[in-house]
Amino acid sequence: MTAVSTLPRWMSDERARWDGVLAGLTLPGRKDENYRYSSLQGLDPAASGAMGSVAEGREGTPWAELRAQGVYIADLATASRECSEEVQEALALPAEFGKDPFAV
Repeated sequence: MTAVSTLPRWMSDERARWDGVLAGLTLPGRKDENYRYSSLQGLDPAASGAMGSVAEGREGTPWAELRAQGVYIADLATASRECSEEVQEALALPAEFGKDPFAV
């Protein structure tokens, strides 16, 4: 059974495009000066997923206070459906970033 994505089509397409770009890149090694003393052990550039979730406006939480001030708070999937143009603009990755695996 195939899972149904909750992301809008434009976001799924963009993610697939950048996954393809990322697949063609390699992570820097210890001989690359900028990363010579940086350990990349345990870094999995193909891993994706949510780092957490937004609390649902519980009383006394910072989220509720921000919402009361008119701040829009949502998870990425919801925001990409409700504010599609704004999210597309915010997530636009310049083409020159396509050579940097960390930017992608």
